[in-house]
Amino acid sequence: FIIDELDRARPDFSLNLLELIKHIFNVDGFYFLLVMNKQQFEESIKIRYGNINSSLYLNKFIDYWFTLPKDIFTTDKYINSEGYR
Repeated sequence: FIIDELDRARPDFSLNLLELIKHIFNVDGFYFLLVMNKQQFEESIKIRYGNINSSLYLNKFIDYWFTLPKDIFTTDKYINSEGYR
């Protein structure tokens, strides 16, 4: 399953969803791809739980992190990489 823009949802909703995924859907062969701005999501954690180490908190739920460069999907790069020019 892919969940996009988790950081843009209300903090209570996004954190409840994260906890639901961890505790209810912890099944072999069941994978989630969570797309988010990590820094923004960490701020949501701090809003809910106070001044905790939000990065350590997220690591309890997320096994692997992948960071994409901000400009990876710019139009020029896409057009050039696909040979359209």
